Amino acid sequence: MPTYVPDCEHDILVSYAHDNNEPLAEDSDGWITTLVRNLKQRLNIKIGRGKYDLWIDDKLGGNIPLDDQIMGAIENTAVLLLVLSPAYLRSEWCKKEKCAFLKTIKKEAFRAKTRVFVIEYDDTGDKRPSELNGLNGYIFLG
Repeated sequence: MPTYVPDCEHDILVSYAHDNNEPLAEDSDGWITTLVRNLKQRLNIKIGRGKYDLWIDDKLGGNIPLDDQIMGAIENTAVLLLVLSPAYLRSEWCKKEKCAFLKTIKKEAFRAKTRVFVIEYDDTGDKRPSELNGLNGYIFLG
């Protein structure tokens, strides 16, 4: 699939805690699934269907180690969409994803923070990681 950002395998990688994607009702989608579906609709309108690549870990193959596949995706992504919540902060996987992405973009310090978008799924109080300081975030608190 082509990407919108040159020299990247993925335009956007969604980093989230799986607990935040549990459906609230039996016949509904999870919050993250709904967010991604709506984001894709907006991107289709704005830049065109098939002209970008959004990576979310529901694409993981069963025969590839998680670490290798996720870390490979992170290293080749233009933008990290981080869904911040207490569950995110408790997750070791989420911490690994965040740290790996920030390490990857560190060499571009002058514009590194413009490559991370924080969606605040739930209030984290004073537990917000210091490396996200200076990013206002987009609040979706329920």
